[in-house]
Amino acid sequence: RWCNIAVSLLWRRPFTEYVVPFNDDTVETRAKITCIEFRSYQEPMFSYAKYLQELSDVSIIKSVRFYAMYQAHQFSFQNTYNPIIDALWHMFMRQCTKINSLSITILSPINSPTGIMNVNNIMEAKLALSHLRNFSLVISHNENDYWKIQELLNKLLLNVDCYSTNIITAPMQALKSQVDWLTSLIFEYVHFDINSVTILSTMINLDSLQLKKYSWPNVIIPTIFERTGDTLNHLVIDHVSIYVIQIAKEYCLNIKTLYIQIGVENFEYIFPWIKKLKLEKFNLKFLLTGRSRRITLSIEETSKVLQHLGQSIPLTLTYLRLDGIKISKKII
Repeated sequence: RWCNIAVSLLWRRPFTEYVVPFNDDTVETRAKITCIEFRSYQEPMFSYAKYLQELSDVSIIKSVRFYAMYQAHQFSFQNTYNPIIDALWHMFMRQCTKINSLSITILSPINSPTGIMNVNNIMEAKLALSHLRNFSLVISHNENDYWKIQELLNKLLLNVDCYSTNIITAPMQALKSQVDWLTSLIFEYVHFDINSVTILSTMINLDSLQLKKYSWPNVIIPTIFERTGDTLNHLVIDHVSIYVIQIAKEYCLNIKTLYIQIGVENFEYIFPWIKKLKLEKFNLKFLLTGRSRRITLSIEETSKVLQHLGQSIPLTLTYLRLDGIKISKKII
């Protein structure tokens, strides 16, 4: 309650407060495009930019949309939304110095000449992102955007030219400069080469790792676990083999939150590892690929799973989710 009151006082006109720190050139350019007189707005009640630690392009876009909804101005997306969004982004990059969490999605006006993802303009973010610890980037399925995103990552994190034709190599090389600082990584639909695995295995401060939606070769995950497993507290992984479980049982003993997908034929191998953990949250999903069209385990298989769970679940567990099992009245 007190927070709502405080925010209302400090952010009485949220969007208009953002606009104040624009430089003169930006104000003149945006005013011509949008027919909005930016200079009429009052100074913000406090210098928020120096305290801002999280920045999301989605939040910026929403702020513009909400502003448009509650103002008399008639907004045209192409002529107004994008210029204001771009201006806000670049203003934040100039004013903020303590950003530790940055999220960029494909919702950004990526093809705008001065857009959020523009490679030439992103370099002004160097100071703003000098404290960056969490970086989330959603890449589209449009192959034409890959080169732009690769170049962006290199400029943003490494400031070197992009030199590889492999989609994942350039981002991983860019992350190389951040191996001592990154604490959280998420990869989906990614195929790693050996160089990328080497870089991943040097990230000794990883607290959270999510490897999703790809059938990982046995050499990939064990290599990562051997180097970074001791620091991991949050792990999301699918298509797990017996060998991967054996490596995890040896190196990943501090996991508190675990989401794992495993074939029904291998489920018994996971429980000796579970016994060693002090899990707080556990989500176990069974894969039935290659079998019949059933989407759940049989009653007999479910009984075995529950029996093993009863013998292995630690007392620290507060959340449990099982996907792909079939519960009958008899089992209950």
